Amino acid sequence: MEVTIIKGQHGEWQAHIFDGDPDKMLIKFFPHYRADGCSDIRLSQTVTVRAFDRNGSVIGGTFGGICKDPAASPCLHFDDDSVTGADGYPVVIDHKKCEGDPYYNGNDIPQDKSLPGDATSTPPESTELGDAPNTGFADKNARIAKITKLFETCAICTHTGEILGCIKWKSEATPSDGGDVSLGGANEQPASNDFKNAFREFVENHTGVKVEGGKAVLRWFCPDTSKDIKGPGGKTDDPWGGPVPDGFRSLWLRVKEVTEWYAMELHFERGATGGGSRVALDEALKRAQAAPERSAVKFTWAGDQTKSTPSVILTGYHALSAKDVAPFVYDESGFANDFGSTVVYFLSPDQQQKLVSLLSERGRKLAASHGPVMVALLVDVGGPSASAAVGQLAPTDVREIVVPLAAHEGTTDEILRGLAYLGENFGFAQ
Repeated sequence: MEVTIIKGQHGEWQAHIFDGDPDKMLIKFFPHYRADGCSDIRLSQTVTVRAFDRNGSVIGGTFGGICKDPAASPCLHFDDDSVTGADGYPVVIDHKKCEGDPYYNGNDIPQDKSLPGDATSTPPESTELGDAPNTGFADKNARIAKITKLFETCAICTHTGEILGCIKWKSEATPSDGGDVSLGGANEQPASNDFKNAFREFVENHTGVKVEGGKAVLRWFCPDTSKDIKGPGGKTDDPWGGPVPDGFRSLWLRVKEVTEWYAMELHFERGATGGGSRVALDEALKRAQAAPERSAVKFTWAGDQTKSTPSVILTGYHALSAKDVAPFVYDESGFANDFGSTVVYFLSPDQQQKLVSLLSERGRKLAASHGPVMVALLVDVGGPSASAAVGQLAPTDVREIVVPLAAHEGTTDEILRGLAYLGENFGFAQ
């Protein structure tokens, strides 16, 4: 076993390399004591995979792309959360399928082994991760002669999102050797832009707002949960993990704001929206009625105005993010207000079903596309068949939707405020 001690600004690192096939890396971070320090420190790491043929030429440009059958790759969930690094290779937070939080030793059940560090205890408690990056070649492209995995491991305060320092290491594997591990230097380094970009991408994709007792709570979320895959809480068909701390949210999630009068605010940039699949209104209404919990209705004011009017989304999909909506934000005059601000309110599946029914009753008016209120009905939100239909309504139609929805059983004060805003700005505008 080889042990390297690295002195850092906020603590001391120990890197233990155990010889084997593959080698194993054990990383420990011992925080310096501070009475006002962080009481929950975890480790998160990025991984970059480079595959080479016998001549040293690169094979595959994505994590799934190095496999014989890219569609069957067990690491396709990496591609969903990856960003392009400074050297052109994909970089991603190293995680198992269906994790919520971005930590290697976080609180996801059963994906993580929870090992928090604590700088406030006496003596301080360390945090650690163990990784044996075994690279099997049986399912890989037959031309691959070597696979290199580059890791950047960082200590992070979960309460604030502050990165306390990072170290780098790598593993090199061949068809005859599961992986030789080595340290990438004897000094601590600040987090690279690649790490921060990949970390933010993962966090954006793995958080959602869940309505609990009438309150919107930002939680860790797994987009891959199914009847066969357990989510962060250890249950199948339950994508929700623990709550995201406010300090962390303010640093890493400036889009998903949880406020007193709306659940979330989204912002979109021109040139980065559109391209989503469009379907006929009748089809969208049928799909929304069948799965209201995966639908969303966006109201955009397209009439005369003296100032920008924020658009409104009512949705039964509580993991909604800007990425889900962006393909259905159109750079057209009728949707100009979407590029100012779009506020989101979360409805229960029953309330969303009521909203869809109210829209269905006005299907002919929607299809006629007369009126200053642009309506986009999104279906299969967050899924592979996500699509939308677009129509228009008059202010009187909006009023006829708002009133019965407000009277529907289970409508919370937060939703009432949202409906009041929708009625005032879309239902009584001229």
